Amino acid sequence: MNTNLFLSLMDPAGAPAHPVLFLVLGVVTFALHITAVNVMLGSLGLAIGGTLSKNAYWQRLGAVMGGTAKVAVAVAVVLGVAPLLFVQVIYDPFWYVSNVLSARWVLAFLVILCAAYLAMHRWYAVRNRVWLWVAMILFFHCALIMHALANEMLSSADWMNWYAPDGVITPNGANLKAVSSLLSKLKCGT
Repeated sequence: MNTNLFLSLMDPAGAPAHPVLFLVLGVVTFALHITAVNVMLGSLGLAIGGTLSKNAYWQRLGAVMGGTAKVAVAVAVVLGVAPLLFVQVIYDPFWYVSNVLSARWVLAFLVILCAAYLAMHRWYAVRNRVWLWVAMILFFHCALIMHALANEMLSSADWMNWYAPDGVITPNGANLKAVSSLLSKLKCGT
């Protein structure tokens, strides 16, 4: 791989502080973000369990946990911005390429996240458990997208194969390349 390409993509001013500072801040803010995500998914799971239960205590717990999940989503979103900014500072060329390779999915992430949050609010308004399931499925889909983007960022050796498979350029950004590669490997049994 040509390292000159990566050097040309880097910010000529360099990092505004020592990179270790950004690594530490990235880990700390990501830990806070993941804590909020775990609270959100756990409380959402308990809310679903409460709606399925005949026990009055579980139903009450489910109602309270649904409200907790709604707040935890907002906290997770707010706390998720800082780790992304630190990734941008440290891994700028890599993160940029992975976002361009799957550009439609980067934008779809935002739409899916908003739809999941709206599903949470819909459940809060009408108390129909279907909306909790919709929210849970959409939130897990958001997690899949972010994990795929992170894997694409780390798989720089595969970028050219993803961008121009068999020498044919496909610049549409429609595939989650890391997920597509995993699925094709599973189908082939390799």
